[in-house]
Amino acid sequence: MSQVTEINGINVAELLDFKEMVKQDPTKDVMNHKHFLAQMIYLALVMLLLGACGAPQPTPTVAAPTMTPPVEVTSDVVYATLLQPDVTEQRLDVYTPSEAGTWPVIVFLHGFNATKEGHIKESQAIAEQGAVVFTVDWPTWIEDLAARENGKGFREMSEVLSCAIRFARATASDYGGDPAQVTLVGFSYGAATGAWVALAGDDLDRLWEEFASIRGGPPPQVECVVSGVSANVDAFVGIGGRYDFAEPLQKRDPELWQIASPYAHLGQDLDLQVRLIHGERDSTVRSEHAVQFNDVLAEAGYDTSLTLFDGIHRVPIELTAAKVMEVAGETKAED
Repeated sequence: MSQVTEINGINVAELLDFKEMVKQDPTKDVMNHKHFLAQMIYLALVMLLLGACGAPQPTPTVAAPTMTPPVEVTSDVVYATLLQPDVTEQRLDVYTPSEAGTWPVIVFLHGFNATKEGHIKESQAIAEQGAVVFTVDWPTWIEDLAARENGKGFREMSEVLSCAIRFARATASDYGGDPAQVTLVGFSYGAATGAWVALAGDDLDRLWEEFASIRGGPPPQVECVVSGVSANVDAFVGIGGRYDFAEPLQKRDPELWQIASPYAHLGQDLDLQVRLIHGERDSTVRSEHAVQFNDVLAEAGYDTSLTLFDGIHRVPIELTAAKVMEVAGETKAED
């Protein structure tokens, strides 16, 4: 843009020189420069109008976004104690909306060889939607090792996860949660074993007792901190799970498969709502596993759906939070 040197016959440079002169020596008799003063006033008005015309319009005021409920975290709460010397005490973290309410309850399971600390963002995001989230540590035995000693590892996993559900249901009201609304959520191996526990529910206790009496073990592995509460859940959300993880047992140990496979428990609780999420580009656990499981669930009569997203083996946080709240029910804050 070219520099403005003259406006309506007024030399801008001369006026600026005069302005600088007066600023440097205020004692000068400015009344002898009335002509210049008048021109300066005129120039100032013109420049003001030109500046106003060319100035950018003020940014519109944007309303602040609706704030999500702040979340409080209670860490390392013991929910299962050991009964066997080689079994580990298990702990969980509770994410609670600080706003008073009767919130749905979520139990979140990590994947293989992971920890609850790996899912802080997911737990926080779900809690911010209005839910009490119990994010648990639990033992992750791979199928081959879990099957040893008459399925000792399988029994430990199922008992620990049942303890987590019972603890969440029993203590929900202490954290502002609704014990009548419990949803189990799992990622990867947590999705696979979570589906198993969600489909079998309280029936696992009886099945293990009968199996152990016939096979001579395994004995109970853990003791729940709370007892006398149901381990059934109202809904299940699985992310990136391989739901046929126990399939090798069908030929090698069909009796154990009848306990440890999610497919063996189809049809037991058709009120269970199921939502599956899987990455289309997941090379760790291919999406075909979720497609197959969803089809089998639908054929059995469950309220189920599968959402495929453009991604790999991970938890899509926003999508997961939306699907969890879809089955968990609307938040119920107190007035």
